[in-house]
Amino acid sequence: MNKIAIALYVVGFIAIIGGVVLGVQGTETLVPKENVIGEIEYELENSWSQSTFWAYVIGGIISGIMMFGFGEIIRILDEKKETETKSYNELITIKQYLTQYAIFEERDATNSNSEQAN
Repeated sequence: MNKIAIALYVVGFIAIIGGVVLGVQGTETLVPKENVIGEIEYELENSWSQSTFWAYVIGGIISGIMMFGFGEIIRILDEKKETETKSYNELITIKQYLTQYAIFEERDATNSNSEQAN
């Protein structure tokens, strides 16, 4: 398999996993709060939002599927290139064989014509 196709499959997988992780972790936010003395402190508040979760997850899945698709396109094009290269090499071999065979036929025809003339 082509190295670029493998890299795109890996990136797609990471995008899907990253979307799920960000969806779960993305709901934690730093919230400034004022303490008793009047100083501002930042606390981590876990306000789980279903819309934020699904936005990250769906975004990750769509990105991952697109990367899988690009990887598949590159894999198919690479296979097509290999098939065309093999076909080309076989055609060159056949051409060489036919050319060689045709030369022998011409020599035989030339020799038989000269023998008939004598």
